[in-house]
Amino acid sequence: NLRRPPATGVHFRRMIAMSLDRTPVLELSLNQRGVVAEGMMPSGAKGIAPVLVKLPGKNILAAQVLVKEYRDTPRLVLIFPVEETHYGLVAESLRSDLSALPLTVEPQGLSWRAYADRLLAGDYDLALATMAPVPPCRLWFQKQFSSAGKDNLWGYRNTIVDALVSESGDLGAAQDLIQSDLPVIPLFWLSRRIALGPRIAEGWPSVFPSKFFSSLLLK
Repeated sequence: NLRRPPATGVHFRRMIAMSLDRTPVLELSLNQRGVVAEGMMPSGAKGIAPVLVKLPGKNILAAQVLVKEYRDTPRLVLIFPVEETHYGLVAESLRSDLSALPLTVEPQGLSWRAYADRLLAGDYDLALATMAPVPPCRLWFQKQFSSAGKDNLWGYRNTIVDALVSESGDLGAAQDLIQSDLPVIPLFWLSRRIALGPRIAEGWPSVFPSKFFSSLLLK
C-alpha cells in the first residue's frame, strides 16, 4: 500500500522484494505449474520490449542493510482472501521469509468482500493479489499503474510513468521504471492453459479481484 508508510519508501519495497524466495511460493500455489516472475509482464508478452531492469533477487544481506531505516516499523498486516485456500499457504511462506528481518508481519485472511473493501479503501499494509495482464499491454499498464488507473489499488503515483504509458509514450521504458519503483512485487506467472487444465481450450477471467473465470471454451 503506497499510501501508507513504510511502503511509501522505495527502499522498503526493495527490502521486501530482496527478502522473498519466489520458488517455494510457486511450489505452494501451483505445484511448479508456472514460472517465477521476472517482470511486471510475463516473459515474451506481445507488444512490449524485453525488460532492462530486473526484479531484485533474494539477498538477505542487502535487505538487512536497508532494514536499518525501518527498525521502528510497527506490525504489518498482510491481507489475503480466505476463499483461495492456497493464499494462506503463500502468506505464511512470505511471513516466514520476512521473519529474517526485524519486522513483524501478521497474515490476515478475509472474505472476498471484506478483502475487496479493504483494497479499495487503502486499509492495509501488504496484500496478496492476482493480476491478469491481457492485451493490449498499453491499456493494461494504464489501468494498473497510471495515477488515474481504475485498477491502481496500491496508490502508485508517478507522473513520468503516466506519460510513458500514454498512447505516444515508450511502454518499454515505462515497464523498466515501474520495475525500479516496485509498486507491486510479482511472484510468479501462470498461463490460462496451465490454470484451467488440458481439456480447456480457452478461458476468460472475470472482473478483479475475483480469480474465477466468467466463461470457458471446452475442446
